Amino acid sequence: MTHERVSGDGTSVDQPRHPRAYTSDLPVTGAWLPGDPVGNRQFTPVGSGRPFVLEGGGVLSDVTMAFETWGELSPAVDNAILVCHALTGDSHAYGEVGDGHATEAGGTASSDPVVESIPTVTSWFA
Repeated sequence: MTHERVSGDGTSVDQPRHPRAYTSDLPVTGAWLPGDPVGNRQFTPVGSGRPFVLEGGGVLSDVTMAFETWGELSPAVDNAILVCHALTGDSHAYGEVGDGHATEAGGTASSDPVVESIPTVTSWFA
């Protein structure tokens, strides 16, 4: 069974209708949830109150991005490095296990294939 939605470019998209019963079992990823210890994370809303329209026609509202920072931003604002989720698995990009961070971050795990492919990643945060 499908229902029609409109994609971000205005074209019609047929999308499958999914049962909602499985949502009680989520999250299955171990992702951070409101109420969990925040650890070193900071949070910021994304989209300034506007819905985030996906290419397939879906819409995300109230998107919040988690991030961590280290050191000081230079006056020229030329020393920032963005490490995306796909590289680390969560917003905890560097550091030890601790309150709010159940696993060691990718930047400190010497067996991490991402770190091995980017040898200087740990020096970025030193």
